[in-house]
Amino acid sequence: MNFVLVLVAVGLISPFVLKQPYAVVVLVGIIAVIDVDLYASIYFWGTNVNSLTTLGLVMAVGLVVDYNAHITHCFFMADPSLSRPERLSVAMKTMGKSVFMGGITTLLGIIPLAFASCEIFRIFFKMFFSIIVFGLLHGLVLGPTLLSVLPIPTPDILMQLHSKWRGDLDGKVGAGVGVGVGGGPLYETPPTSKSVEDGAIEAHAGNTAL
Repeated sequence: MNFVLVLVAVGLISPFVLKQPYAVVVLVGIIAVIDVDLYASIYFWGTNVNSLTTLGLVMAVGLVVDYNAHITHCFFMADPSLSRPERLSVAMKTMGKSVFMGGITTLLGIIPLAFASCEIFRIFFKMFFSIIVFGLLHGLVLGPTLLSVLPIPTPDILMQLHSKWRGDLDGKVGAGVGVGVGGGPLYETPPTSKSVEDGAIEAHAGNTAL
């Protein structure tokens, strides 16, 4: 029951960040899959289902949501005029390294628990290790794969924001030369796929800074 309640909490809060109902469904589905994997890892570690492992399963929902929500949010914040693979590339280049480094640093922080003399701390290490590994695998592999193949439309509110941003840039555009966030040239006509992608990364970084 606690597991269902935390999933409901994620489902209620995520729309305020993602602004995309279909993406919220995908996010909640991935988190549910991660918890199923964690439940299987309890058997792998030779541990019984008890109050400690159950606590880890419930805590996992709040911990792994970051690994998936950041990539999903960045994907939908990318310019919708880009193709789906290009938007996914923008999301992975912008947030992929940060998500990976966040997981690795957390893993380094819990390694001492593996050598603890108390069984409680060792169980926490096993659960957190599984949470980090499954969270990274699903956040950097399964989640982006689903975003690249599922026909999830960009919400109207984000389309309007991108239209406004492009309109502001169009006022600075010269003859065949785009303008980046910093006022410099973004691309020359005609733009290549790589230049558009790099420009989208720059634009996302500028919008995030604002």
